[in-house]
Amino acid sequence: TRGFQTYKHLVPMSSLDNTYSEQEFRQFVHRLEDRFGRSDLLFSVEPKIDGLAISLTFENGRLVRAVTRGNGVEGDDVTRNFATLSGVPHALTGARIPALVEVRGEVFMPREVFREINAMRERDGLELFANPRNLASGTMKQLDPEVVRRRRLQVRLYGMGACEPAMVSSQA
Repeated sequence: TRGFQTYKHLVPMSSLDNTYSEQEFRQFVHRLEDRFGRSDLLFSVEPKIDGLAISLTFENGRLVRAVTRGNGVEGDDVTRNFATLSGVPHALTGARIPALVEVRGEVFMPREVFREINAMRERDGLELFANPRNLASGTMKQLDPEVVRRRRLQVRLYGMGACEPAMVSSQA
Protein backbone atom coordinates (compact mmCIF):
# COMPACT_ATOMS: atom_id res chain seq x y z
CA THR A 1 0.00 0.00 0.00
CA ARG A 2 1.38 3.41 -0.88
CA GLY A 3 2.40 5.37 2.16
CA PHE A 4 3.56 2.34 4.15
CA GLN A 5 7.01 0.82 4.36
CA THR A 6 7.13 -2.95 3.91
CA TYR A 7 8.95 -5.38 6.18
CA LYS A 8 9.83 -9.02 5.71
CA HIS A 9 8.43 -11.36 8.35
CA LEU A 10 11.12 -13.32 10.19
CA VAL A 11 8.86 -16.37 9.83
CA PRO A 12 6.37 -16.28 6.92
CA MET A 13 2.71 -15.80 7.85
CA SER A 14 0.61 -18.61 6.46
CA SER A 15 -3.00 -18.06 5.57
CA LEU A 16 -5.52 -19.50 8.00
CA ASP A 17 -8.31 -21.67 6.69
CA ASN A 18 -11.68 -22.33 8.22
CA THR A 19 -14.28 -25.04 8.10
CA TYR A 20 -18.03 -24.78 8.41
CA SER A 21 -19.16 -28.35 8.97
CA GLU A 22 -18.16 -31.59 10.64
CA GLN A 23 -17.87 -33.20 7.20
CA GLU A 24 -15.31 -30.60 6.04
CA PHE A 25 -13.33 -31.11 9.25
CA ARG A 26 -13.32 -34.90 8.81
CA GLN A 27 -12.09 -34.50 5.22
CA PHE A 28 -9.29 -32.29 6.49
CA VAL A 29 -8.33 -34.91 9.10
CA HIS A 30 -8.26 -37.66 6.46
CA ARG A 31 -5.97 -35.57 4.23
CA LEU A 32 -3.56 -35.10 7.14
CA GLU A 33 -3.69 -38.78 8.09
CA ASP A 34 -2.83 -39.71 4.50
CA ARG A 35 -0.05 -37.12 4.33
CA PHE A 36 1.61 -38.20 7.59
CA GLY A 37 0.75 -41.91 7.37
CA ARG A 38 -0.78 -42.08 10.82
CA SER A 39 -4.18 -41.74 12.47
CA ASP A 40 -3.24 -40.66 16.02
CA LEU A 41 -2.92 -36.94 15.25
CA LEU A 42 -3.69 -34.36 17.94
CA PHE A 43 -5.31 -31.00 17.15
CA SER A 44 -5.63 -27.58 18.67
CA VAL A 45 -8.90 -26.10 17.40
CA GLU A 46 -9.58 -22.39 17.81
CA PRO A 47 -12.28 -20.00 16.66
CA LYS A 48 -11.21 -17.84 13.73
CA ILE A 49 -11.68 -14.09 13.99
CA ASP A 50 -12.36 -12.52 10.62
CA GLY A 51 -10.08 -9.52 10.54
CA LEU A 52 -6.72 -8.32 9.34
CA ALA A 53 -3.80 -10.61 10.21
CA ILE A 54 -1.10 -8.77 12.14
CA SER A 55 2.39 -9.63 13.33
CA LEU A 56 3.85 -7.74 16.28
CA THR A 57 7.61 -7.74 16.73
CA PHE A 58 8.92 -7.30 20.27
CA GLU A 59 12.60 -6.77 20.97
CA ASN A 60 13.70 -7.10 24.59
CA GLY A 61 10.04 -6.90 25.58
CA ARG A 62 9.24 -3.66 23.72
CA LEU A 63 6.91 -3.41 20.72
CA VAL A 64 9.00 -2.21 17.79
CA ARG A 65 6.80 -3.02 14.79
CA ALA A 66 3.27 -4.03 13.76
CA VAL A 67 3.13 -5.49 10.24
CA THR A 68 0.18 -6.76 8.20
CA ARG A 69 0.25 -10.28 6.73
CA GLY A 70 0.65 -8.82 3.23
CA ASN A 71 1.66 -11.60 0.85
CA GLY A 72 2.79 -13.83 3.73
CA VAL A 73 6.47 -13.05 3.20
CA GLU A 74 6.31 -9.30 3.74
CA GLY A 75 3.64 -6.85 4.80
CA ASP A 76 2.98 -3.18 5.50
CA ASP A 77 4.29 -1.51 8.64
CA VAL A 78 1.17 -0.17 10.39
CA THR A 79 2.81 0.45 13.78
CA ARG A 80 1.55 4.06 14.08
CA ASN A 81 -2.02 2.95 13.40
CA PHE A 82 -1.78 -0.13 15.60
CA ALA A 83 -0.60 2.00 18.52
CA THR A 84 -3.95 3.86 18.52
CA LEU A 85 -5.94 0.72 19.40
CA SER A 86 -7.02 0.56 23.04
CA GLY A 87 -5.66 -2.31 25.09
CA VAL A 88 -2.69 -2.80 22.77
CA PRO A 89 0.39 -4.33 24.40
CA HIS A 90 3.36 -1.99 24.02
CA ALA A 91 5.57 -4.07 26.29
CA LEU A 92 5.72 -7.67 27.45
CA THR A 93 5.74 -8.44 31.14
CA GLY A 94 6.68 -11.52 33.07
CA ALA A 95 9.68 -13.44 34.31
CA ARG A 96 10.80 -14.93 30.99
CA ILE A 97 10.74 -12.53 28.05
CA PRO A 98 12.49 -13.54 24.83
CA ALA A 99 15.02 -11.21 23.25
CA LEU A 100 12.94 -11.28 20.04
CA VAL A 101 9.44 -12.54 19.40
CA GLU A 102 6.80 -12.14 16.69
CA VAL A 103 3.31 -12.35 18.18
CA ARG A 104 0.50 -12.95 15.69
CA GLY A 105 -3.20 -12.21 15.76
CA GLU A 106 -6.12 -10.46 14.12
CA VAL A 107 -7.21 -6.83 14.15
CA PHE A 108 -10.99 -6.68 13.84
CA MET A 109 -13.97 -4.40 14.17
CA PRO A 110 -16.68 -5.43 16.65
CA ARG A 111 -20.05 -5.77 14.94
CA GLU A 112 -21.70 -3.17 17.17
CA VAL A 113 -19.07 -0.59 16.11
CA PHE A 114 -19.61 -1.55 12.46
CA ARG A 115 -23.38 -1.05 12.84
CA GLU A 116 -22.85 2.36 14.51
CA ILE A 117 -20.54 3.54 11.72
CA ASN A 118 -22.95 2.42 9.00
CA ALA A 119 -25.90 4.03 10.85
CA MET A 120 -24.03 7.37 10.85
CA ARG A 121 -23.14 6.96 7.17
CA GLU A 122 -26.77 6.18 6.32
CA ARG A 123 -27.91 9.29 8.23
CA ASP A 124 -25.36 11.34 6.26
CA GLY A 125 -26.46 9.85 2.92
CA LEU A 126 -23.12 8.08 2.39
CA GLU A 127 -22.53 4.66 0.89
CA LEU A 128 -22.53 1.93 3.54
CA PHE A 129 -19.50 -0.24 4.21
CA ALA A 130 -19.95 -3.86 3.07
CA ASN A 131 -18.66 -5.76 6.11
CA PRO A 132 -16.61 -5.31 9.30
CA ARG A 133 -13.63 -7.33 8.01
CA ASN A 134 -13.04 -5.11 4.99
CA LEU A 135 -13.60 -1.97 7.05
CA ALA A 136 -11.08 -3.13 9.67
CA SER A 137 -8.53 -3.88 6.96
CA GLY A 138 -9.08 -0.56 5.21
CA THR A 139 -8.96 1.29 8.51
CA MET A 140 -5.52 -0.10 9.38
CA LYS A 141 -4.27 1.24 6.02
CA GLN A 142 -5.44 4.80 6.70
CA LEU A 143 -2.70 7.41 6.53
CA ASP A 144 -4.31 9.31 9.44
CA PRO A 145 -3.95 7.42 12.76
CA GLU A 146 -6.79 9.51 14.25
CA VAL A 147 -9.25 7.84 11.85
CA VAL A 148 -8.00 4.49 13.10
CA ARG A 149 -8.41 5.50 16.76
CA ARG A 150 -12.00 6.68 16.23
CA ARG A 151 -13.06 3.39 14.62
CA ARG A 152 -12.35 1.43 17.83
CA LEU A 153 -10.69 -1.63 16.32
CA GLN A 154 -9.66 -4.47 18.62
CA VAL A 155 -6.93 -7.11 18.46
CA ARG A 156 -6.80 -10.75 19.54
CA LEU A 157 -3.38 -12.36 19.70
CA TYR A 158 -3.14 -16.13 19.32
CA GLY A 159 0.16 -17.32 17.92
CA MET A 160 3.85 -16.79 17.32
CA GLY A 161 6.29 -16.46 14.50
CA ALA A 162 9.97 -16.15 15.34
CA CYS A 163 11.07 -16.47 18.96
CA GLU A 164 14.68 -16.14 20.15
CA PRO A 165 15.48 -17.97 22.28
CA ALA A 166 12.82 -20.58 21.51
CA MET A 167 10.47 -20.79 24.50
CA VAL A 168 7.31 -22.48 23.22
CA SER A 169 7.07 -26.00 21.85
CA SER A 170 3.45 -26.13 20.65
CA GLN A 171 0.42 -23.98 19.86
CA ALA A 172 -1.36 -25.42 22.92
